Amino acid sequence: MLKAALALQFCQLEGGNGQFSMSMHAVHAQLGVTQAAFNALATDLYLTMDRRANPIAAQNNLLAKLAAMEPQIVTR
Repeated sequence: MLKAALALQFCQLEGGNGQFSMSMHAVHAQLGVTQAAFNALATDLYLTMDRRANPIAAQNNLLAKLAAMEPQIVTR
């Protein structure tokens, strides 16, 4: 479920056809996501994009969009 939700959200963030309408705050409010967990996800995303030879500009673009959502995702 998480993998599919992330793929859909990333598709929408990058201008694709995905329709992701969940509130980041509502989805994460009860999960107790820590800063360390958020950072680990960002690191995993970076490493995956790097291994797949995604252009640096595309990597930076997606990670910047994720970083902007951090206040809505980190809940403890």
